[in-house]
Amino acid sequence: MKRNIKNRLFQILTAAFIAGLVMSNMTLADSKNKSGEGQKVAAVININNATEKELAVLPGIGKKKAKAIITHIKENGKFNSVNDLKKVEGIGKKTLENIKEYITVEGG
Repeated sequence: MKRNIKNRLFQILTAAFIAGLVMSNMTLADSKNKSGEGQKVAAVININNATEKELAVLPGIGKKKAKAIITHIKENGKFNSVNDLKKVEGIGKKTLENIKEYITVEGG
């Protein structure tokens, strides 16, 4: 029970930290609805341009996987889709699901 509470608290604090990080280095994606009015804004980390520090705070990533992502980009070029992250050693379906809402790939 205590472990679940600690895990949940960690997730909440991590999400809050990411939100602060994203707000300071955000990519804005805006789109208009069918009537052409209004604006929808989403703030996410562009993994193709993110630093190791920015990547390391994503849930389940940490320093080692962040470094692997940066290395993968240097050796193979930028990602074309979020799902391409599964090509990085140590990143599987579960990790991808945990970070999908926090990331994007632009300029791939």
